[in-house]
Amino acid sequence: MEKLQLHFGQAVDLLIEEKKYHEALVKIDSAPKVITREPKYALRRGVIHLNLKKYDEALSELKTYLTENPKNPLVLREIGIAYANKNMMDQATDHFSRASIEEPMNGMNHAWLAWALESKKEFSRARDEWKKAVEFLRSLQPSALSPR
Repeated sequence: MEKLQLHFGQAVDLLIEEKKYHEALVKIDSAPKVITREPKYALRRGVIHLNLKKYDEALSELKTYLTENPKNPLVLREIGIAYANKNMMDQATDHFSRASIEEPMNGMNHAWLAWALESKKEFSRARDEWKKAVEFLRSLQPSALSPR
C-alpha cells in the first residue's frame, strides 16, 4: 500500500507541476479515501484551488492541513497568498509574518510580507522586509527564482 500511495502522490505532484490542476483534482477526488485521507492531500488540494483562483476552497483545505502542521512555512505563505487575493490584507500579513518567523532565511516569505505591508501603507516595515528578501534571494541560484 505504501508503494501505491507514493506513486499516486508522485503522479498528482507531476500534474500540479505541469499546471494540469483540473486533472490533478479529478485524480485526487476519484482515488480511494484510504490513499487521500492523509493531511498532505489537503495541502495538494489547497495548492490546486489556489492556482484555480478558488480562494475560499484553497483556504479551507490549507487550514485543514495547518491544523496538523501549524508551523509549516509553505502552508502559512500559501494561506497568506489566498487572503491577499481576497484583499484581506490583515490576515495575509499575519500569515506572511508567521511564515517569515518559521523560515527566516526564505526570501520569498519576506517578499510576500513586504508586498502585503506596502498594500497596507506600512512602508517602513515593508522596506525592512524588502531588504531581507533581496538579501536572501540574491544568494539563490537563478533556477530557484522561477515563477510559481
